[in-house]
Amino acid sequence: MKKFEEIKSQINQVEESQIKNQQKIAALDQIEKDLFETNKRGQSLLEQLYFYWKKDPEIINRLEQDQTDLNAHYRNVTDELGTKRNAIIQENRNLNDVQGELYTKLRRL
Repeated sequence: MKKFEEIKSQINQVEESQIKNQQKIAALDQIEKDLFETNKRGQSLLEQLYFYWKKDPEIINRLEQDQTDLNAHYRNVTDELGTKRNAIIQENRNLNDVQGELYTKLRRL
């Protein structure tokens, strides 16, 4: 009976970890959504500035550099978020495997 309780406790811990991972993924989804909206607003602002200052080559060059920097930063952040998401997904797969093994052990008791 002690072994049974130990395995049940381990299963509960795995399930708690899976729930935490789902919460992390939901948080990443919200961050990506917010980042997309912020980037969209930034691009829109740069386009408006470009339209109003198109006759000044110095300002245009600066705006183009800012847009290039903004795009590069956006790509870096989205890549980092994707890497984090993939790590969490892999961790969940591993937890699913552990959970399956624990349920198998439980059935054998």
